[in-house]
Parts: sequence; structure tokens; C-alpha cells
Amino acid sequence: MSDTFFISDLHFGHKNILNMSPSRNILGDALEEQHVSLFYRWNSVLRKNDYVWVLGDVAMGRMAYEACIPQLRGIKRLVRGNHDVLAEEIYRKDFVKIFGVVNMELFPKCRVVLTHIPIHPQELEFRWKFNIHGHLHEKQVLIKVAKSEYTLPFLDLRYINVSCEQTDFYPLALEDLRLIAKQRLGLS
Repeated sequence: MSDTFFISDLHFGHKNILNMSPSRNILGDALEEQHVSLFYRWNSVLRKNDYVWVLGDVAMGRMAYEACIPQLRGIKRLVRGNHDVLAEEIYRKDFVKIFGVVNMELFPKCRVVLTHIPIHPQELEFRWKFNIHGHLHEKQVLIKVAKSEYTLPFLDLRYINVSCEQTDFYPLALEDLRLIAKQRLGLS
């Protein structure tokens, strides 16, 4: 069983999130119901000493942050997102480390970069095999491929979106992330 997990875009306290991400309806109609569903899903897979990388957009405002984040199990590390605008000392109460960007090895010879917002595709050509990111919620990074007189959009396999909408609102286990990467590299 994994002891490391990844998730992004919890958006606790975001009153308009249902309009932005309709898939969140499965969590409940009211914001409070969604919070309870997110707590349950998170805590059903994470134990007290598990590690979790939260790739940004934790909560909208201090009240929502302080009401929700302490209820989540695990040793939390934050890669700040565009909505993570509280003072750093507030985040330090619940996150053991706070980052802007993280480089890590997913498995031997597979370097990845953890970000909130997807990085420029050119950066993936030489430095990393994958960009593990959030920010896009229900969307994915696409690449346009020209076919004679028309252009088709295809999923850019170098990007792995861990927004909670992409992970059925559960933190994604490191083993599952490795499996996705290996499948995309043709290694399994």
C-alpha cells in the first residue's frame, strides 16, 4: 500500500466551484456537503503518517482553510497554486514543506516536475519526462497535430493532471502515478 499520494484543486470554501467544475455535483449540492465528501474520500485512503503532495488551490480564504485543512490526515506538502494567497505562516501550520515547483524522480530515469499550473511544453523536451500538475480541473493539456488540411487535438501524454476532478476526488497513490507514467512510456 502506498504511503505517498498526490492531489490538487480542493478549493475548500469556493462558492462558485460547481459552476466551474460540474463533475463536483457527485460530492453534494451544497458546499458543506462537498467538504464532507472530500474529507471522507481523503481520509479513507490516507493514514496519519502518509505523505501527500497537494499541488495547489487548497482553499478560498482563511476561514475555509482553517475549518477544512486540519481535518485531513497525512503529512502534507504544498506546491502553491494561484489561489493559495494566504500568508506562508498560515500554511506552515498544516504543511511541513511549501514549494513553488518540485523536481523528483518518479522511478529510475524518470524525472518529473510537480507544479500547480502546467509548464511550457518546451521545458519537457530536455529536463523532465512528465509534468504532474493541477489547475485545469476537468480539462487536460492537448497538443495539436496537423493532418493535411486540418488540425486535430490529442492528449499530450507528458502531462498528468492530478486535479481532484481527475482522480474521482481521492488522492492518487504514488504506485498509480508510476503506473500511468510507465504505460505512457510503453514500459508496462
